[in-house]
Amino acid sequence: MTKEALKAMVDEAEGFPMLPPTATQIARLTIDLSAPVKDIANKIEADKTLLDRMLTMVNAPFYGVSGPITRITDAVSLLGYKKVCNLAVGISALGIFPAKKEHGFDYGRFWEQSIYAGVCAGLIASRIPGDQPADVFSAALLQNVGILFMVRHQPLEYGTALGMAKGQNLDLVLAERDSWGGDHAQVGAEVCLKWQMPQLMAEVIRHHHFFELKGPLSDGTKAIIQIVNLSGLMAEFLEDTENEQLREKLDERGKEFFGFGPKTLDQVLEKVPELAQNIGTSFGIDMGGGGSAGGSGGAAEAQYHAVCPACEAEEQQGKFCGECGASLLVENAPRSKKRTSRKVLVAEDSIASRRAICFVIKKLGCIPIEATNGQEAIDIAKKDPPGMILLDVVMPGMNGLEALKRIREDKQLSDIPVVILTSLTDSETVVESVQAGANDYVIKPYTADTISDRIKKYMPDPKKK
Repeated sequence: MTKEALKAMVDEAEGFPMLPPTATQIARLTIDLSAPVKDIANKIEADKTLLDRMLTMVNAPFYGVSGPITRITDAVSLLGYKKVCNLAVGISALGIFPAKKEHGFDYGRFWEQSIYAGVCAGLIASRIPGDQPADVFSAALLQNVGILFMVRHQPLEYGTALGMAKGQNLDLVLAERDSWGGDHAQVGAEVCLKWQMPQLMAEVIRHHHFFELKGPLSDGTKAIIQIVNLSGLMAEFLEDTENEQLREKLDERGKEFFGFGPKTLDQVLEKVPELAQNIGTSFGIDMGGGGSAGGSGGAAEAQYHAVCPACEAEEQQGKFCGECGASLLVENAPRSKKRTSRKVLVAEDSIASRRAICFVIKKLGCIPIEATNGQEAIDIAKKDPPGMILLDVVMPGMNGLEALKRIREDKQLSDIPVVILTSLTDSETVVESVQAGANDYVIKPYTADTISDRIKKYMPDPKKK
């Protein structure tokens, strides 16, 4: 997808949140730098919430101020006009989105990760020589803002990439490039420009996945983009401190980018949770979901198999097997045999659609079982677990998404592959479906070949019984 097409996609999107008027005015000032410091201070001080959050942020240790700052004019004097403006806009952007799960997307977890990344970026920047041309906390905080756009306006494309990344163990940005020709970093840059943020900030966000994409960097932005890239990986590691593969990547990049050894990285990681907690509290974000650098404290996290206990597929990364859909939760008893059932459960309230799907199932040598709603599908599956389930989203009584969640919570059913059936008008449910544990989905109106492909993908081959 071209840069022009991405820009048009963002510009033409209806209903995407815009910055508050105060933040928009500050963003403009950041670009032209023509207003007196007093004007920018007055705009921030007129917004009590923004002022409180700004003062919390500028007093964070990684900004290196010698004493408590109580006035924005002092912050500008110590940090610089551009950085204070960038910070104000970044903080304002966080405030225009939800802070909890909504429409299947966990905004709370998204912002938790983003705040971790912002704190990591600030701590990294404090350890390297030279002053960065933009506020690294804001750049890291907003590095994945393109995901928020995709979730709201291109959920089908985002869901496709998310499923591909999960199933093939790919980095999300690579899956996005493969599946729809663009990526969330490019989208995020266009969002920043729509918000009238500085070109530099947009370019940092556009290229922050340079390492994954093997892309070159200009000398003028190299250090800050490396900081943001490393901060994203560190934030990911803080939520999964036992992941050895992640730790290896972190050590490699820290050494390559800034000459950081494992000890230096550990020193940074140890400081992040407490700083992030203080910042998250001021932003109204629950930081309880993230891990700690020491890996201790709180309830024990769920553990997942790296090798599927059902089909023995290796290098698993998620909660369900990318090959067969089996649950990877360690507490689930591993199955001694692969699934052999030739039954395919079809949960669809439309008689015509059920009959069409059942015809395809029979043609492939499988046995169709019919249900008209989610609860009926669960009841049937419990009595006689099928080889896979085709689950419509919109059904009377219990809908498909609720049924999917119940299936994944049931140890007897949790390893059954589930393919969600959804329409273009319900495309926002793709994201929720993937996060709830769907192995795949089919968009209506679907063809017999599409249904056939999904059944062949997830059902055991009768010749290998």
